[in-house]
Amino acid sequence: SMRGARCAAGLLDNESIIQAKNFVVGEPTEVDGAITPMRGHKGRFLANFTVSAPEAGHVSNTHQNALMEACRIVHEMERYGRVMTYGSAKDGEAQIFDPPYSTVQVSAGDVKKGDCSTAPNKASFTVDMRTLPFAHQFRVDGITDLIKTHHMHHGETVELETLKNGEGSLTSAR
Repeated sequence: SMRGARCAAGLLDNESIIQAKNFVVGEPTEVDGAITPMRGHKGRFLANFTVSAPEAGHVSNTHQNALMEACRIVHEMERYGRVMTYGSAKDGEAQIFDPPYSTVQVSAGDVKKGDCSTAPNKASFTVDMRTLPFAHQFRVDGITDLIKTHHMHHGETVELETLKNGEGSLTSAR
């Protein structure tokens, strides 16, 4: 948490505790064996998406299955994640980040358990994306569009709940 640094700098509706123009806060970060002050943080987009298939039923009736449709979305996100790596080696500002590109991961969520003879009518997953600060909104728009505009094959629906949407920061190297 950056609360201590914000408090010391007087950014939490309090008087500044530190009177110096610059100060170092937090854990030291090591880059190539040398302690280095961090001058950037990736943004974070965290959201849940839930696919609903109201007509899901017996497994022999394959016309709706929330888990199968959710897995198609996860597969598209994996492809989107690979696209985010292109061009990063040429971007000087991105090189201070490890890895030097935005990333996206999907965590397993809640899927029906128990009765194996019926297809699940709901499947939820969590998306965790870490974005370069200068590409945050572009990447968030890309992933939310991917989820919201996904072509459902048999009338399934998808809901997206944003849990966190914070842009990163980048300061000059001086």
